[in-house]
Amino acid sequence: MSMIPGLQVGVDMLTKWIQSWVHYDNLASAHSRQATNARKLRDENEEHVIKALAGTPNEKMIIQIHSGRLQIVEDRHVQPLTLGRLEEFLGEYFATRQRSPMLDTPEKETAAVMKFIREHRSTQISKKLKKSSNVSQPPLPPLPVPSGSGPSGKPPK
Repeated sequence: MSMIPGLQVGVDMLTKWIQSWVHYDNLASAHSRQATNARKLRDENEEHVIKALAGTPNEKMIIQIHSGRLQIVEDRHVQPLTLGRLEEFLGEYFATRQRSPMLDTPEKETAAVMKFIREHRSTQISKKLKKSSNVSQPPLPPLPVPSGSGPSGKPPK
């Protein structure tokens, strides 16, 4: 077994770990691309189903599938409150507010600002397919431990 000065493991073990890392990194990248493509195709099919059922009496029906059921639901998305959007809201608030003796304390002014933001923050409503599962998912199998390593997958000391 050849050794590199200063390392506590052999070159063969280090090489095996590097090869495993490269293999799993490539596998993770491939699965990520595959998952991205699967989500894109799922979304396209979801759009077709929603358009086909839109405006019909069947739009509210529950569709039985092998692992549960599908139903068209409304999905609400509140506009994110980014720093830029917060700056816009505050600018609008101070440009349009009326001086009032009712806003005589910082707490009341803060409450008025928060009320303004809540009233002016937009909400998008879209239709989505929601899957309700009747079957619990099986647990994932344990990760393999490379041979020659300790029980934690770390090199022995």
